[in-house]
Amino acid sequence: MPFSNYIYEYYDGISSGNITVGKWVRLLYEYIVKGLQEGLFTFNAKKANKAIRFIENFCHHCEGRTDLLKLELWQKAAVSVMGVIYPIFVAAFSAPHIWHVNIYLPIVLSVVCLIMTIVTPFRYDDERATKTDGNNGIDEAQAEIQAAKDAMLKKPGVLVQVFTLVMAFICMFIMYGAQQYTKAFGMANLGLDEMGGAALASIYTVGSITAVFFWAVVMGKLRWNPLKVLLIDFAFSALALALVLVVPNVAIVYVAIALLGFFAAGGALQTGLVVRQNYCPGPKGRNTGMYMTFMGVGATFLPFIVGAMTTAMGETGALYTMMGLLLAAAIVGLLFCIYLAIQSKPLFGYGINRKMD
Repeated sequence: MPFSNYIYEYYDGISSGNITVGKWVRLLYEYIVKGLQEGLFTFNAKKANKAIRFIENFCHHCEGRTDLLKLELWQKAAVSVMGVIYPIFVAAFSAPHIWHVNIYLPIVLSVVCLIMTIVTPFRYDDERATKTDGNNGIDEAQAEIQAAKDAMLKKPGVLVQVFTLVMAFICMFIMYGAQQYTKAFGMANLGLDEMGGAALASIYTVGSITAVFFWAVVMGKLRWNPLKVLLIDFAFSALALALVLVVPNVAIVYVAIALLGFFAAGGALQTGLVVRQNYCPGPKGRNTGMYMTFMGVGATFLPFIVGAMTTAMGETGALYTMMGLLLAAAIVGLLFCIYLAIQSKPLFGYGINRKMD
C-alpha cells in the first residue's frame, strides 16, 4: 500500500512486525504518528524528501568506497522525523526560564559539525589523491596545497586563521539580517505600507543579483585580488547601513538598500571562502566545511537576538538596533580585511592591488 511519507511507511513496518525495533523507538514513532494524525504536529513531506534526495545525490561514502549513499527505510524515516522533532523541542523550551536551551542547542550542533568537518575526509580530496605526480609520487591534491604553502613567505598566524573564519559569520550575519528584516524595517521605521516594504526587499534582491555578474567580470577578467573585492564589499556595506540609520529619507534608504544588496549579498560569502583558501591553504573540502559552519552560526544567532530585542524594546526599536548591529558587523569585517591586507605583503610578497595570476 502506498504511504504519504516515510514516517508512516516505517511505522507500518514496526506495527506489522516486519521491522524489529526497541521499546523506545516504537514509542517515539507511536507518539509522532499520533501527533501527525491528530494535527498536533506540522510535517512538510516535500522538504523532507528534498533532504533525502540531497543525501542520495550528493553524499558519498568516505572510506572503502566512493559511491553515493543510498538510505534505508529507517534512515529516510529518521531524516523525516527530524523535521517534526526539532520544532517540538524548541516549543518545549520556550518558557521564560529555559528559553536559553534553544540557543545552546544550535551552538552545540554547530560545534559538532565543525569537529566532523575537521576530521572527515572529503571525496574531492580523495579523488585527487588517486592522481599522482609521476616525478615524485605526491598526490595531486597534496601537491596543489604544498605549492600554495611554498608560495607563502611565512605561515599564516593565529589571527589570520581566526579572521578568515569569523568573516564567514560576519558576512552571513549581515546578509541574513538585511534579507530577512529589510521589509519589516521599512514598514516599522519609515512608515511604508506593505507594497513599499516589499519594494525594499525587491531592490535588495536586484542589487545582489547584479553584483554576482559584476564581480564575476571583475575577478575573472580583471583578475582582482579577492581580498580587495571583500574589502570594498565591507566598506560600502558599512556606508549603506550608516545611510539607513542616519538619513531617515525614503529615497535615500531605497538607494542604500540597493547598495547593501550589491555589496553585502552579491558574492561576499563566496569571495570570503576564496580568501580563506588563499590565506590558509588546505584541503578545499575541509576549508569549505569549516567556513560554512561559521556561516550557519551567523544565520542562527540573529533571529534570537532580534526576538529578544523586540520583547525588550518593541519592534521599531529592535529593528533599528538590529540595523546598528549590522553596521557594527560591517565595520568589524572591514577592520579584519584591512588587517589581512596589511599581512598580504609579509605572507605573499605583494599587496592586494596586484592582479592575480
